[in-house]
Amino acid sequence: MSDANNSQNEITSNTNNENTNAGMGRSVSSARFQVAKVSHNDTNTESSLGKATSIPNSLSSTVQPSAIPNHKKIKILIGDDDSEHSSTASGIAPLATNITLNPTSFNDQHKETCDYDTIDALPHVDHYRNLFSITSPESKTRPTLEALHETTNNSSRLRLGSTIDLNSEMISTLVPPMDQPSQIDTKPNVQVVKFGWIVGVLIRCVLNIFGVMLFLRLSWVTGQAGIGLACVIVIVSTAVTVITAISMSAICTNGEVKGGGTYYLISRSLGPEFGGAIGLVFSFANAVAAAMYTIGFAETVRDILKEHNVKILGTVVESESVNVVRIIGVITMTLLLGVALIGMRGETILQITLLITLSASLLNFFIGSFLPSTAYKRRHGFEGYSWKIVKENFGPRFTNGETFQNVFGVFFPSVTGILAGANISGNLKNPSKAIPLGTNVAIGITSFVYLVFCLVAGCTTRRDVDLPFYERKNGSIIQLVNCTLVSNDTNCKSGLIHNYQTMRMISAYGPIIIAGIFAATLSSALASLVGAPKVFQAVCRDMIFPWLKYFAVGNRKSDEPHRAYFLTYFIATSFTAIGKLNVIAPIISNFFLMTYALVNYSCFDASLARASGWRPAFRYYNKWLALTGALLCVGVMFIINWWAALITLVISAGIFLFVRTTKPEINWGSSGQAHTYRRALDATLKLGSVQEHVKNFRPQMLVLTGNPICRPALVDLGSSVTHGHSLMICGNVVLNDPSINIKLNDQREHGEAWLRKRNSKAFYQPIVAPTVRQGTIALLQCVGVGKMRPNVVFLGFKNDWLTKPEATIDYFNIIHDALDLKYGIGILRLQSGLDFSDFFGPDLPEDQDDDDNDDSDDEEKKEEFISSSPLRSGTRSTTPRKTDVLMLKNTILNKGALVTMNVFHSKHSSSAIIDVWWLFDDGGLTLLLPYLLRRRKRWRNCRFRIFSCISGEKAEAERQHLSMASLLAKFRINYSDLHVLHGLNKPPNENESEKFQQILQTWNQNNDNFLITDREYEANKDKIKRGLKLHEYLLEYSSKSTLIVVTLPIPRKQSISAALYLAYLDAISYNLPPVLFLRGNQKNVLTYYS
Repeated sequence: MSDANNSQNEITSNTNNENTNAGMGRSVSSARFQVAKVSHNDTNTESSLGKATSIPNSLSSTVQPSAIPNHKKIKILIGDDDSEHSSTASGIAPLATNITLNPTSFNDQHKETCDYDTIDALPHVDHYRNLFSITSPESKTRPTLEALHETTNNSSRLRLGSTIDLNSEMISTLVPPMDQPSQIDTKPNVQVVKFGWIVGVLIRCVLNIFGVMLFLRLSWVTGQAGIGLACVIVIVSTAVTVITAISMSAICTNGEVKGGGTYYLISRSLGPEFGGAIGLVFSFANAVAAAMYTIGFAETVRDILKEHNVKILGTVVESESVNVVRIIGVITMTLLLGVALIGMRGETILQITLLITLSASLLNFFIGSFLPSTAYKRRHGFEGYSWKIVKENFGPRFTNGETFQNVFGVFFPSVTGILAGANISGNLKNPSKAIPLGTNVAIGITSFVYLVFCLVAGCTTRRDVDLPFYERKNGSIIQLVNCTLVSNDTNCKSGLIHNYQTMRMISAYGPIIIAGIFAATLSSALASLVGAPKVFQAVCRDMIFPWLKYFAVGNRKSDEPHRAYFLTYFIATSFTAIGKLNVIAPIISNFFLMTYALVNYSCFDASLARASGWRPAFRYYNKWLALTGALLCVGVMFIINWWAALITLVISAGIFLFVRTTKPEINWGSSGQAHTYRRALDATLKLGSVQEHVKNFRPQMLVLTGNPICRPALVDLGSSVTHGHSLMICGNVVLNDPSINIKLNDQREHGEAWLRKRNSKAFYQPIVAPTVRQGTIALLQCVGVGKMRPNVVFLGFKNDWLTKPEATIDYFNIIHDALDLKYGIGILRLQSGLDFSDFFGPDLPEDQDDDDNDDSDDEEKKEEFISSSPLRSGTRSTTPRKTDVLMLKNTILNKGALVTMNVFHSKHSSSAIIDVWWLFDDGGLTLLLPYLLRRRKRWRNCRFRIFSCISGEKAEAERQHLSMASLLAKFRINYSDLHVLHGLNKPPNENESEKFQQILQTWNQNNDNFLITDREYEANKDKIKRGLKLHEYLLEYSSKSTLIVVTLPIPRKQSISAALYLAYLDAISYNLPPVLFLRGNQKNVLTYYS
């Protein structure tokens, strides 16, 4: 075995040397084999075949005879073997080959071998699964790019049957221990009941659609609206459901569908905001629908009790008794809850039984319409098929204040059961196939039945009949009431409009219709009672509303949402107490229509976004048809009941805004993300053709932060200026040779994560370069796209310029490079320095949540932490630690340094001051950036003072003051004070000059190769004196300011060296509050023209 412990190249070489014996053939692209060693004398061959270990074929010739005896049978399993001896990472269909091999060659009948030099895997479904959908420890994984690309290999001990890395150095992994425990925790064994499309979708949809309205209100709809308009109502309602079903079919076939039904479809398509809103609304609508169907059942029971003079609580049941409906409804709802708690199997058996009963009642009604009319039927308006009745009943005749809207609103719930199958998508074997097929077939069947029943009722029965008498039972005594002697007695009226039991009257045998009513109402109620908890459970499990996680727990055995069942029962029972069918029906109609509208809009939005992931297998959809369906649903909502429609929209919008505000950490790849990309791309391309104008100038900033966590003050200042209204990019030059190592080690993701946590609306761009200057040049030239490119570069002042001459020269040249590329320049100096990179160790505290928002009061909160774990080296900690001070390299950083880090992050009081020393006309950038800074809420109350200096005397200063005031007025820039100082050309005091000379001497003593010559000093002597005098003015007027903005003197090429220029800036900004040197590119960024 020792000979096998070689590198891959050696193994390949050994294999090639023996290809003459093995008969070298074509190479196979797969990298995974299953090899099982089987002895001739093995009595349990099948058991031995199961004990397969993965072995690269190229290693077979290097294994010594001790490992593989002569002429042993070998079974090679290529690919995926999902049998009881399944491989963990195979990627192709199973193919078994029995061969015989000796230590040096294969049998002559197998001349072709496979030479392996890769760990690439063939395509497999497990490679594309969501991480959270993997429940088995045997799931297959695709090799990472690093594993394929890198040359360093880490050997690992694998369990028997798992795939071996062919680059592994240790051949001992071919015989791994069998007792190694799995490293993947598996979920408990949950036995979820699964159904096909007929039992799971078709039967449920048919039963839910054929609800109480079919027997109790369809004849009333026909009587009020007439045959023609009733058919229109059915067709329009069907059109809404058909379009919705088409859209739902497209969404269902665009990937696997999990539990949650319609909520799952909408949330994965439109995002958690729409999904959360519709999930709660739809769950609530199903709970109310269960109450509606139960009330329909209770009304029928009440009428039967009335006919038989049954007493409840000592009182004879009356036809309008609401309390009886309430009592029966609550009892029925309790019994249905018991059936639902039994489980899906028991509930399905009951549903099938109810379907048989319902089918018998439908057939009974249709047969009864052809039977001869009896005296009782003729008295109640039934005369059989007659053209005379057709003519009378064809047009509408609304009575008792009813309108088309009311009639439509009462009927529409009859078609709202199309989502019954989708609601239990978690219990379907193949939801992507079952939901579209079962739903569309159910719509076709039920719509045909509705139309036939409308025609039968309208063609055989009069809509309004005056009864000559009716029977009234009083105990055992039957009384005949003469209707000619009684006025305003509703019992003297019959026909389609007045008799809700018309279907029962027309049928061949009335009790079967009663059984059908029971079947229709109970099946629909049960379907709604089962569907609502499952949708609600899916909403709770997605943690959109964390405070509802209590209801996400399912039964251990079957994962049934028992807690959600009881919540749904409570809601349904509460609405059952209303006791009036016509009151509840319009309410739930709007909730269902809102759901349908979002299903259609989801299909339209996904099609419009044209995302690469939108590939539905169902092709018979159209985005404009889906949009029409969405608008039709909204229109129908207002037709049914405008105030209920408004309430539905307000509730849905409220939940939508709540979810958007809370921002759950959920990413489902919604169409909204695709739209965001498209809008950004379109806007960027459109911006490229827009000519620039000074009125629309925005400072687009490249902030050279390095690792942004190390210079938080620089990040905060840049973010305060741009605050999401202009571009900000944080650049980081990672020092390395890009020809050797160009990997950024997740620098981009971690940097962006820290910026988001800091609430800095900025991008992060790391770059690998051998020197800081080369990396900065690359950033200055290439960062950005189109017109979205920086025009101002921000960097920190180099406080250590005296001790690092080479770095100082690079720093100085970066300034020249930025000016050459026509950038504006900002240099920020804090006396304590900006760079905290030397302090940060691998163990950093987590950031507190920073909710700094331009329009929010949350930014008033003081931030005490500036670090964030994504940028630390090493592993991320999942448990944040919060302390009173920042822990850096096992030392406690004092509060003063922490305040320095957050100097531009906390809210400033009204006593804060921003001083702008506008010394030279640079186009107005020196004035514009502080003005933009004051637009932030945290700087809004600061005093804003403007200074200017001239070399002349006081009279000239006064004239300059008037000129500046006039200019600022035209610019419409408000300020607190304006000062024009004179005497800038006067010599500075001796202390300033001595300090400056000491700086020059220190430089010359430490750096022999980059001396500041006397000639250079004399050439810039006047400029230096003005700078020293300016420092005196700054100490006198701005030593108490919060921020000082000074126009940056431009270093003229070949006139001043890096050391002298840095000494010049150092002398101006020494011993002062934060100073920002700022210089525009001499182009106007301000204008007073409208």
